[in-house]
Amino acid sequence: LNRDILDESIKKITEKRVVIDVGSSAPFNRQLSRYKSLFKNIRYYALDINFHPELDIIADIQNLPLKNNCIEAVICRDVLEHVPEPFKAIDEIHRILNKGGLLFISTPFLYPYHAADGQKDLYRFTKDGLEYMFRNFGEMKLQPCGGYINTMLNFMTGFKFRNCFFIDIFEKPLSILLGFLRRKAINRLHHPAKFNILLKK
Repeated sequence: LNRDILDESIKKITEKRVVIDVGSSAPFNRQLSRYKSLFKNIRYYALDINFHPELDIIADIQNLPLKNNCIEAVICRDVLEHVPEPFKAIDEIHRILNKGGLLFISTPFLYPYHAADGQKDLYRFTKDGLEYMFRNFGEMKLQPCGGYINTMLNFMTGFKFRNCFFIDIFEKPLSILLGFLRRKAINRLHHPAKFNILLKK
């Protein structure tokens, strides 16, 4: 639970030949930019419902204009909470992935409302909900990001210092102390800021 699976997931995905970045708003947006060099020898396509001049495909994740089993890997970061029908979106991703295809997905749980640019912020997903949502995939690796203390401190500071080095330093010792006082260890799966998930069809 303590190992960040983002690096591992992106490296596995870049071993594939065809990758589609769904809901990216722009190619190599945000965290993905630091991995751009890994994509130089593969076919990478960026897809979003809203127009951007650098996008390869303008489409709705709930109705992808792609054939069955035609994509080897999909990246879908922080998108599901904005989609009216997330189960339909996951069915579409599952449909376009070929056998053995990979999906890396991230989605928030204990995280503030963040609608912007005409989007809506509709959902939050628990561990149990995600396991049910991805039940048709063959393999699933789920990682909670930001434990109870990290999430609590972020809420207390209005999320102005999220991903802050100093907040991360306090996470483990304060979790141990609070667990000792409660006489019950804190389960990170129950209180994360978000989940990173790597799936195989």
